[in-house]
Amino acid sequence: MTKSYVQLKSAIAKLEKEAAVLREAETTKVVAQIKESIATFGLTVEQLFGRGAKASKPASSKALGGSKAVRKGAGVPKYRHPKSGKTWTGFGKAPGWIATARNRDKFLIDQSGLVGAPSAEKAVAPVAAVAEKAP
Repeated sequence: MTKSYVQLKSAIAKLEKEAAVLREAETTKVVAQIKESIATFGLTVEQLFGRGAKASKPASSKALGGSKAVRKGAGVPKYRHPKSGKTWTGFGKAPGWIATARNRDKFLIDQSGLVGAPSAEKAVAPVAAVAEKAP
């Protein structure tokens, strides 16, 4: 006995619904087992997913079937256009507003406000102050 196209489509739809119900039930059991193991062993997000992982971080687009990789931050801007305020990190193709500039120094952003290693003067100053106070 041969089945028609409509009968096959109906059977597929019925099986897909059945599969969805079974998947939901199995997923619930697996999640409960994982939560129990996490509580038992006191696991952290970093231990489970690696360094820098966030608890609410969505799966990457590659894991979801996407073709593009998830890009992390582009970095700290190094150059700023004085009129438009547009910035560029200095990596990748230079934007038009800076591409033809002979000297890019006039577009540099003041980096002195960034937190970093202390300068030599600041590192030496407390030692000198202690030496002056000694009798």
